[in-house]
Amino acid sequence: MTSAFRDRQFVAAWLAAALPGLIFFHHRVPVFILLAWLVFHAWSWKTLRQERDGRSVLRSPIALGFATNTAVLAVLFLIHRDNWHPLDHSTRLLLALPAMAAIVILRPSCRPYFTAAAFGGIVAGAVAVWEVLITAGVAPSDPILGFSNRSKFSYVSASVLMLLCAASCLPGDERPARPWLVLGIAGALVAIVLANARSIWIATVIPLTIWMWSSPRFSLASRVRITGGSALLMAALALTPGSPVNDRIMLGLQQYEQYRPGQAMFDDSIGSRLDMLQVGLSMFREHPWVGVGPGQFTEELAPYVDSGMISADALRVGNPHNEYLSALATGGVIGLLGLMAVLAGPLLYFAGSIRRSGASSRSGACGLAGVLVVGLTAIFSAMDPLFHVHFSTIYYALTIAILGGFADTARRAAA
Repeated sequence: MTSAFRDRQFVAAWLAAALPGLIFFHHRVPVFILLAWLVFHAWSWKTLRQERDGRSVLRSPIALGFATNTAVLAVLFLIHRDNWHPLDHSTRLLLALPAMAAIVILRPSCRPYFTAAAFGGIVAGAVAVWEVLITAGVAPSDPILGFSNRSKFSYVSASVLMLLCAASCLPGDERPARPWLVLGIAGALVAIVLANARSIWIATVIPLTIWMWSSPRFSLASRVRITGGSALLMAALALTPGSPVNDRIMLGLQQYEQYRPGQAMFDDSIGSRLDMLQVGLSMFREHPWVGVGPGQFTEELAPYVDSGMISADALRVGNPHNEYLSALATGGVIGLLGLMAVLAGPLLYFAGSIRRSGASSRSGACGLAGVLVVGLTAIFSAMDPLFHVHFSTIYYALTIAILGGFADTARRAAA
């Protein structure tokens, strides 16, 4: 191994670590890191092109899933002859693949990445405490930190929690120091609770519960203790007046009781979602195969306002807050297949890593992290828009590409 190769290996390790380590300082961090990976790939092109391992990335389920999504959207744009601007989000998925190829070829350690994730969890907790408890804000929304949307803040916090739970399965020489890991998990949990987003509570609990009850790592007694303790904690948060969880649940119940079809306002999160659900289903029934056209959901809302199905104020919502329904409404069955490819491709890849290597190996632990992140994303996408937003699309793509690279590298090293 030459010194130039080691230098590039070092840069790749810390470039990967920059994503979870810096994400909570500004939501545009993933954009800059994506650009840095592309520059790094161009700078290292002579070294990278000599290795055959990187070409396997193009045949992986991750790459096929991302490419399928882009191809489906391109076909839909040709059918509808709409403007191509929404295709930007999909092509950003493909731009993350050079990061995966570089990691597969250079084989950097994954320890800096998971150590940085622990740091990110601590920062997330500190941000949430400052924004919600100290400055008495509704949610983390300090413009300096860049998170004006509590749902996206909570999604990133939950993804860091998933990474750290999987990191606990890494071999000792790759696992971050245990106190650092515990602090990161605690910080991410604090951020998730204080961020006050109902969707993320569900999206976090389900993948972690399935993992705990299916993993041989946990004894039956441990499963019962963890489940019971978690249930008691959630019940206390949900039933204690004045807690963020209780306030959010009570607000949701109040909005549901006051809901009148077609009369929900923009700030009525439950009512506007229910109205948009009806609109999205109506669009799908009218155009079941190819939808109304990618990016055209808002443009097609005017007739539904005229018919009284939604209020004019609800037009500000702009999407059904459900990626699956949005895909069906704008792309029909074909559009839904494109969305499912973005989730199913990585899920198959990471599940294969766990099956081949076991969750306690480096490859299996990285695979577990990938499965948990994909599971979180799949559930969260049913309640909030994720792939409609540039930063969250890039964050998901980079996280999947980096974890995919680490999983592949570890598998080849163990072979």
